[in-house]
Amino acid sequence: MIFKTLALIMTALEGIRDLRTGGISPAAVACFAVPGACFKGMTGEPLFTLLSGMIPGMILMGTAFVTRDKLGYGDGILYLGIGLLVGLYLTLVILFVSLLLAGTTGMILMAFGKLRFKDSLPFGPFTAVACLGVIFI
Repeated sequence: MIFKTLALIMTALEGIRDLRTGGISPAAVACFAVPGACFKGMTGEPLFTLLSGMIPGMILMGTAFVTRDKLGYGDGILYLGIGLLVGLYLTLVILFVSLLLAGTTGMILMAFGKLRFKDSLPFGPFTAVACLGVIFI
């Protein structure tokens, strides 16, 4: 439960930062994820399990590269940290829920004329809400 709590705190703080500044701090993510991963490693968590949780983050970083930072490298870094803390399955669920939340919000904002197709939404807050929902529901 401590790793899930760390992931929740990390995503909440970075979601607020993403909303305010439009970016995510890799150093702040590392401050949560690296000690958590080290502690998980010391408790006997297999290395493969730790590293497999990072796959969604690596895919997001690759997507950011291919789309020329339309998605954002910070989102990939945030999901690398989440994956280290909660593992592959929960990271995929959090990613799916956050994509649904962001897509739904974007469509609603576009329907009311508050957002254009070329505009961007910060993805960090949706990740924070999804993390909260997945971990505590």
